[in-house]
Amino acid sequence: MKVLRFFINRFFLATVSILLQLALFFYFLVYVSDLFIYFNVISTLLGIIAYIYIINQTINPDHKIPWLILVALVPLFGVGLFLLFSPNRVKRAHYEAYLIYLDQAKEQLPFSDDMSKIHQIDLGSYYGQSAYLYQTNALPAYRHTLTHYFNSGESFFDFLIEDLKKANSFIFLEYFIISFGYMWDRILTVLTEKIAAGIEVRIIYDDVGTLGRLPANYDKKLRELGIKCLNFNRVNILFSSIYNNRDHRKITIIDGHIGYIGGANISDEYINKKKRFGYWKDGAVRLEGEGVKAMTALFLQMYTIHAKVPENIDPYLRVEFPFYYDEGYVQPFGDGPKPLYNHQIAHTAYCQIINQTRHQVFIMTPYLIIDFVMRMALINAALRGVKVTIITTGVPDKKIIYAMTRSNYKPLLEAGVKIYEYQPGFLHTKMILADDIVGIIGTINLDYRSLVHNYECGIYMYKTHALKEMMDDFKVTLKQSKRQTLENVHQNLVTMLFCSVLNAFQTLL
Repeated sequence: MKVLRFFINRFFLATVSILLQLALFFYFLVYVSDLFIYFNVISTLLGIIAYIYIINQTINPDHKIPWLILVALVPLFGVGLFLLFSPNRVKRAHYEAYLIYLDQAKEQLPFSDDMSKIHQIDLGSYYGQSAYLYQTNALPAYRHTLTHYFNSGESFFDFLIEDLKKANSFIFLEYFIISFGYMWDRILTVLTEKIAAGIEVRIIYDDVGTLGRLPANYDKKLRELGIKCLNFNRVNILFSSIYNNRDHRKITIIDGHIGYIGGANISDEYINKKKRFGYWKDGAVRLEGEGVKAMTALFLQMYTIHAKVPENIDPYLRVEFPFYYDEGYVQPFGDGPKPLYNHQIAHTAYCQIINQTRHQVFIMTPYLIIDFVMRMALINAALRGVKVTIITTGVPDKKIIYAMTRSNYKPLLEAGVKIYEYQPGFLHTKMILADDIVGIIGTINLDYRSLVHNYECGIYMYKTHALKEMMDDFKVTLKQSKRQTLENVHQNLVTMLFCSVLNAFQTLL
């Protein structure tokens, strides 16, 4: 029965359909080339044009190389795939809705000259990072925001449930994965009670993230309960590069003044009610105060884009806040594919922190599949005397990705970067800390999919209470991790060659 369900589920059918479409396209090109004597000449000319075009693109060289190889090997087929996938397209209606949202966000979340001057004084040398995030997101930095870090999915979930029960205006949830089980049952129970009390509830979940976890029409069932629900980028059997862009964000907003961002999805393995890959370690942060405005705007951005119906976001941003004192700043931000996001924001933010670090930088990430720019940022930091420490997972959820991660260790270790692998289970936390005063936590994996294709989110923090808690957790996690050396990261020849090929073409995956 399980085998039958596997062969009839939507993911399997969609995958087979896409592969068949690609195979038919390739067969068509081969067939045409046999019919027309000049086809190979035309194909070569198109390949040369594409080659020149790709070389002159203002994108990371690591992203150009696989396309250049593919075009050189199979010119017309490679050109076809490049035109389909490289532009990172979004639907026109989504883009138009985004522009309307952006105008509202700039109006409702202004960044005045007076605020700029205050931020420059308080943030000092880190003001440039904050300014970059504002220029690319239209979301300013905020003070008067309490922050609390959770070092596990269980502690995050306990707080989340209690906050959901206190909601009296609206609840917004946006998650890559929602799955049936204890975690979702408890949340849904609270949500239905809140709907009965007249509270507005909205949910966005990703179709790929929930394949095999939720029925295809589950969004309709939630709407019947009174929840405004969107199933992001629903997959069908027609081939389109649009489905390559997934909503990987994990956001909860409660009444516009409490917000959560982190790595944990709504599924039992994230709170260790269901055991997969040993102990599942995750991290999240809770904001309370003015900084939640930006998180609310981030959610409404995605909801507006996917609903394709512009709405007035002002009522959800005009929230009265008690006065909270925290000496630090918080700045939620989003990232995603072009043309909605014309910069690799998360990638740049990480690299700027690494390049600016004076003493020490600590990173926790489940995957370490990085490009040349980030690799050199880490290496150069270590060579100039910065203590660079990275913790990755020692128990993989995907063995191929784990092998690719380990294949990236050697040049970093040779430069003096310290790498550890978490031993009790799967480490899913995604964060960076630098010099005890600045850091980012969110949904961002250090791989090409997160840094280029997916919609992601994070919180940039400066001198907040949560940063101290994150540092304490890093030290504890370090004691539970095994240090990697050049001797124990050696891979056999087959694995090394396999990973080399995958690393070369990772930007196409």
